[in-house]
Amino acid sequence: MSNLCNILSLVLIFSVSNITAMGNSKPTTIRFHALRACDAWGTVDLPNPERGFRYETRIGEDAHSTNRLPAPSKSIAPHVPPPAIFTDDQWILGMQRWRPFGVTVMQAYCYLTKFNDRSISEHKLSLIKRSLQRVRELGYKVILRFAYEKDMSCHSGADPEIMLKHIKQLTPILNEYSDVIFAMYAGFFGAWGEWHSDRYTDNHDFVTRGEIVRALCDALADKDCPVLMRTPKALLGILDSPYFNKERVKYINRFGLNNDAFLAEDSTNGEYSPNATGENRRLYNFVLKSAPYMLIEGELFWSNLIQLPRKQVQSDFPNDGLRAAIRLRNQHYTCLSLAHCYSDYEGKPYAIDHWMKNKLTAYDLRKNKLPFSPDYFKDQFGNTVTRTQFEYIRDHLGYNLQLISATFPQTAYKGEKISVTAKLKNFGFSAPIRKRYVYFCLIDIDGNVYAFKVPNADVRSWQPYKPNDRQFTILTHTIETSINISDNFKPGWYQLGIWLPDIHHKIHLDSRYAIRFANRDTNWWTNEKGEYGINLIGVIHIIRKGEK
Repeated sequence: MSNLCNILSLVLIFSVSNITAMGNSKPTTIRFHALRACDAWGTVDLPNPERGFRYETRIGEDAHSTNRLPAPSKSIAPHVPPPAIFTDDQWILGMQRWRPFGVTVMQAYCYLTKFNDRSISEHKLSLIKRSLQRVRELGYKVILRFAYEKDMSCHSGADPEIMLKHIKQLTPILNEYSDVIFAMYAGFFGAWGEWHSDRYTDNHDFVTRGEIVRALCDALADKDCPVLMRTPKALLGILDSPYFNKERVKYINRFGLNNDAFLAEDSTNGEYSPNATGENRRLYNFVLKSAPYMLIEGELFWSNLIQLPRKQVQSDFPNDGLRAAIRLRNQHYTCLSLAHCYSDYEGKPYAIDHWMKNKLTAYDLRKNKLPFSPDYFKDQFGNTVTRTQFEYIRDHLGYNLQLISATFPQTAYKGEKISVTAKLKNFGFSAPIRKRYVYFCLIDIDGNVYAFKVPNADVRSWQPYKPNDRQFTILTHTIETSINISDNFKPGWYQLGIWLPDIHHKIHLDSRYAIRFANRDTNWWTNEKGEYGINLIGVIHIIRKGEK
């Protein structure tokens, strides 16, 4: 931002604020407003990291790979590289196309099929690094899955001893790019790494599989990186295995869940279904109890199909986005695939296309106690507007942090400490999953940033509502700290903001990885290099004592 823009921004904020007399350090409270349907970020989703709809692709392939991406729908086929040849440009174009939907996360398959009986080649390892480097350059994050078998024929899997060797080979890459790996799937076993139809192990062989999962957990230097299990039964099974049971407490917080049969579980009264019975009911209760504290993400079945033991049937209920939203809220979903059941990826309209068409009102949400801000159904004139089921799910997957108010003195003397407090609410389905630091920042007229870390602030505790509260009452969270206005500060105007950056040093200053508030009156500040990403909340005039 240029100096002129800085000055204009300061003047604008100063002019609309309720300014007290110069030299008066009495705190002022400023209240903020949520996004409306008519606002710039109200019509498309905020591009926030580590949440929302996700893309699906493959990485680490070369141009001659048979692991091709699916052929795109006819509407975009002329604008993408031929699907017979793999290139990272395919997933890059897909991610860019879905950017207005707030997509910043991609599910990335990496197939090791050619190496199911040998070490991974240096060429393959270099291809994996190339793809992950592109992810970082473009400001995205991946949920990464390694697999061997691309179908259910059970002929191309790897022996667990080979898997252990592969994990050892992959460890340096996983840690080099830990900043852009949002989570890891347990993967490795079975068709598409989904832990079924495996060549060497039974679906319930949690001892053998537990050894591989333990090796994967231990390989990750970033202990905050979730490892996702496909089902709660599998998660509890490996925790009971000899590789975890004696250290269960140490590892329990390392896991999350990937439900790749979202809504389809109802057809079999499965572990994620509120209709679950018997043993599945116990597992369902485990999901509800654990969901506020772990990463939950998933996908619909392809083409609305629900697999039953002996046949496939077409289901209508995935088309009900309101029903989907209730499930997403109850189980605290952070991400959901946009590839499955969407015409842009599948070529025909399915569930998500229906969500894009089906209207939704504030009454629908209040009736089902679903979270939303008071302005979500308002336009600039205060009129009530309707939304679609898709818009609502898009905007509320994961966290949706809205600043409610901020209290601070608008004039501060050099040499004194000032108190700064902010209150916020989370209208999303879940709290942020990964650790982040919280800073109040002062920005001078030249763009220099002075960041003050808020002690004991943990974004992972910013739940939308108290876990197990069946009234789903939205909580208010408070962050506060003291700022020492030392002699290092020159007298003048400073912008005040809140900064929620990624903690990894390689992307810490990258504004694409910082969290934006869902407010229409908090400006987004970056420097000329595109660094920081600070939510501006007001201005403070620093003066010498005795001045006015």
